[in-house]
Amino acid sequence: MLSLRSSGKILGNPTSIRQLAQEYHLTSPISMRKLIEALGVHGSPDILFHYGTHNLSFRNFTDGVPDWGTFKDTFGAAEVWHEQLDPIFGHPILTAAFYAFYHYFLKGQANGGLATGFCTSLASLVADNFWTGRTDTHTITKESVHTFLTAVHGKLLSRESLLHFHEQGREGIARVEQSCREVETTFLRGCTRHNAPLLFFIPVGEVWDSGHGAVEQRPHSRHPELADGRCQRPHVQPSLARQGGPQRCTVRGKG
Repeated sequence: MLSLRSSGKILGNPTSIRQLAQEYHLTSPISMRKLIEALGVHGSPDILFHYGTHNLSFRNFTDGVPDWGTFKDTFGAAEVWHEQLDPIFGHPILTAAFYAFYHYFLKGQANGGLATGFCTSLASLVADNFWTGRTDTHTITKESVHTFLTAVHGKLLSRESLLHFHEQGREGIARVEQSCREVETTFLRGCTRHNAPLLFFIPVGEVWDSGHGAVEQRPHSRHPELADGRCQRPHVQPSLARQGGPQRCTVRGKG
């Protein structure tokens, strides 16, 4: 993918496309092609991700295959054995209890567990293959990566991930705006496998807040996970776009 970093004209973090368009006096409608030409960067703004080449051929699934092996793959064999066997600094009882939760979560709803899907690990695999130049992603079968995807998805349960998501959730709608700008800036400056972003939708507030993350399933909804869920998102009408701020609103899914 074309990188704009070499232009030396994108400074600061985050940088919005709208700000750059205003700075370089681009007329509406604004496009990436116009912006690239204004910045004097050579190349094509076309998206290089092609359906049928870079995507997986199977759908999201709800049946994980967690075991002690995936647990070690998720958190590191040395770390797991240290927590289990070190008589002084280890925590064998807590580790065993956490493994029980790990297994219950990752076996997925199809097997009576908690995970409603494995989109995080699927997106991670697709993104990693894309940014390393692989063109055989569409030939990968679920059976060949089922165990691997289960282990990768388990990283959502790491202390680092949980604390990171929780801190972002506490920031509320202001964090949505910042995250969008950070993603935008990453694409403007150029992506690699090390910095390509994955976008998550996480509950607003703190985990002990009443109704945190709760949604009501509605079987006939096109998006049952949003059927009666209430969340905050930036909502900017065209007439408000120039005023620069997200608007607070309530999202209610309709069947």
